[in-house]
Amino acid sequence: MEDAKRDDFDAWILPGHLKVNVDAGKYPFPYEKEASTTQGSGESSQEHSLKRKAEENVSSRDALANPETDDITAVTEADAESRAVKKQKVRGQNKNRPATVQHESIRICNEFASSGTCSRLTADGKGCKYEHDLRAFFDSKGPDLGPVCHNYEKFGSCHYGVRCRWAMHHTDPVTLHQRVEEDKVKAAEERGPEILNGEILGRAFFKDVKKRQIPTPKSDEFEAIADAFLKERKDRNAALLEAAKKRKALKAQEDEAASEGRQDSVEKSGGVPMEDDSSTNKGLEGVSLTVETTNDHGAKVLKYADEQPTAIRIARPEKKKYEFAGKSYLAPLTTVGNLPFRRICKSFGVDITCGEMAMAFDLCSGEARDWTLMRRHRSEDFFGVQLAGNGPNVVNPPCEIISRDFNVDFIDLNCGCPLEPVTKKGAGASLLERPAKLADIVRGMNYVTGHTPVTVKLRTGFYDSKPLAEKLIPRLRQWGVSAITVHGRSREARYSKLADWKYILDKITPHASAEMIDEQGEVIPPVAIFGNGDVLHSSDYWARMMGMRDLSNESELTHVLDAANGGGTQTGGVAGVMIGRGALIKPWIFTEIKERRVWDISSGERFDMLRDFTNYGLETWGSDTMGVSTTRRFLCEWMSFLCRYVPVGLLERPQKLNHRVGTFYGRNDLETLMGSPKSSDWIKISEMLLGPAPDFKFVPK
Repeated sequence: MEDAKRDDFDAWILPGHLKVNVDAGKYPFPYEKEASTTQGSGESSQEHSLKRKAEENVSSRDALANPETDDITAVTEADAESRAVKKQKVRGQNKNRPATVQHESIRICNEFASSGTCSRLTADGKGCKYEHDLRAFFDSKGPDLGPVCHNYEKFGSCHYGVRCRWAMHHTDPVTLHQRVEEDKVKAAEERGPEILNGEILGRAFFKDVKKRQIPTPKSDEFEAIADAFLKERKDRNAALLEAAKKRKALKAQEDEAASEGRQDSVEKSGGVPMEDDSSTNKGLEGVSLTVETTNDHGAKVLKYADEQPTAIRIARPEKKKYEFAGKSYLAPLTTVGNLPFRRICKSFGVDITCGEMAMAFDLCSGEARDWTLMRRHRSEDFFGVQLAGNGPNVVNPPCEIISRDFNVDFIDLNCGCPLEPVTKKGAGASLLERPAKLADIVRGMNYVTGHTPVTVKLRTGFYDSKPLAEKLIPRLRQWGVSAITVHGRSREARYSKLADWKYILDKITPHASAEMIDEQGEVIPPVAIFGNGDVLHSSDYWARMMGMRDLSNESELTHVLDAANGGGTQTGGVAGVMIGRGALIKPWIFTEIKERRVWDISSGERFDMLRDFTNYGLETWGSDTMGVSTTRRFLCEWMSFLCRYVPVGLLERPQKLNHRVGTFYGRNDLETLMGSPKSSDWIKISEMLLGPAPDFKFVPK
């Protein structure tokens, strides 16, 4: 033990630290003295060990020196640089991850593999660049991943035919004909399609969107109105600038006259008058920023006045009435908030689901990747989609198409995404500092979506030191949003620090139901406020719903939870709570919320949950090679969060969302494997569900 400790200590010391450590007496851990063999020489055991290590370092560097020049400078500098690189902490996302999608060695024509014919194939065998020899493809595909095809077992037929990685379950090995179970096919037809909004998506649709051949009359009308208002805004800004120049000139002349004692000469010389004439003052009323005032009856009246005056004013259309308050809400999660994961959360009892964030720029360009995010499973009974964009001309056309041609319950505008590629384009969290542009976007969305409600998700502000969300809530109410979600962090904080629930409950929620009247004298309806951030347990959820600011006070938390379990009413809480990372770590949190209990879920139950996810993935992305690799990839993406869960039975205190627990031994091997932070172990779990994957590699973000 003594020798091992000494070796560890010696390896820690760098040559440049020798004298400092010896003189200051600072060591990384208590170090016992050696035997009295070194004490007779008058030096301590630590000094002796350090001196010996220094001599070894010098001799090793001499051995590495260039034999021709005997110069060790380059060697020591390179050594120091390599050590610095090793010590450098890796931060942020891994943006150079390798592609994980796999394809077959022979690319068979999908249409031909499914139906036996190809519409693109000409009589001379040209027109389609893919292979049409089913036997050659079938022989090169490799062995099946298992004996049972989930899609064939559930629907009675498999759309992927010989391309399926479980093809032998429904394929005749001699003729390659596909088997069909008529009773299951008929039952599936009676149930209706599993995935909605998918029938409209296709190459023709994407092409029409890209070429602007899909009519968007409301967006065109709004653009014409916006152009007129923008011209008026430009004229008023020019009037403001001219008035400011005249006042500046007047002030300069007054200062000059006062300094030279010639005030009378300025008046006689026809200087600019102190009072503005009617032409200068024209169009400047209401320029100052006034959020709200009080009328004769004591009600709050919201006066419209933006930093840029003359913003677009359009009457609010009547929206569908949905009850947002009191519902659990799954956050729109990029990459991991896919359709199979949302189905998992629906099975655990979540009320509201929302698709992943889609970029309005890409939707306008007909990008299939973003349009497929509109797909909705039939179990999602309260479903919305989220868009991010930087202007009404970009956001309005896809909003109009989605509200008219797709089956969605609401459309959400993202004003909280902190990612630099999004904010650099003027979208996401950057809209928080551009209220006039935000007004134009929200008013445009309300106009073109007709009766479909519009909601907004935002952060407390762009910078930690400048929270501004409370100033936007009254405006958003006037602009006609149906619900607002506030993430308790700024864009600067991203996902670090703790969510500021005190700010949400003290500054945001009072604006939700305050009596307000717009410029036309109409009462502005109240809006549902959802809070978001650091919710991992049902106790966190109910404490925020009941208006509790600080969860560290255990006695108060117990009292509040007892009141909530007894059916107590909310006092100053939010209308609902949106859950993001907490649902990724433990999606059964929605069951805990509804049943108001702590669920010590077993590893077997979690494994069944993962099996359901992979089955849903095969239904969504397909059972061919590409679909299996896509399902495996998204499973590993989810496992990068799911592995952070520590079973309740192993903890003395509840787990915190921002506290990373080290590796641990579970109550069985499967529980230990599920808690592993290594991507190789996540792939091993995927092989237990989807079969072997010898060439599959996954690098987490």
